[in-house]
Amino acid sequence: MIVSVILSVGCLARLASVIGLDLPSYIPKCSLSDPQLNNCIKEKANIVIPKIAEGIPEFGIPSISPIKVKKAESKVLNLISYDAYCDDLKDIKVTTAYFDIKKGEAQFTMHLDRLTVMSQNYTFTNGMVLGLPISGHGEYNMTMVGITINY
Repeated sequence: MIVSVILSVGCLARLASVIGLDLPSYIPKCSLSDPQLNNCIKEKANIVIPKIAEGIPEFGIPSISPIKVKKAESKVLNLISYDAYCDDLKDIKVTTAYFDIKKGEAQFTMHLDRLTVMSQNYTFTNGMVLGLPISGHGEYNMTMVGITINY
């Protein structure tokens, strides 16, 4: 979700420069001609992520701090979560960024020290966690540590 928002803001910044839109002052800009463009994007993304997480209503970007999901499914854990809640996405740090404007390519590596997901109701179906079978219904709190996201 946050990756989509970062890319949206990046596209918005590019569009703004082309058609003359004014971006809010908290969205720093990088020059496309900067030889250190990838480093600039990484640095600026880390500045703006907490602001993006709060939402940017004037551009239709909703708040994801916290993010609430009515229903989410995980094929890996064979888990269906209902009324899930997470407030850690604002803490994502971009560790590498790669943009190739000519090819229209973008790649990010991001890191999150800790991700906690809480749910008021869940269902495991043939689930395995740490190699142990698990099933049931009820509230849960799942914390993952040291997450790397490649996009």
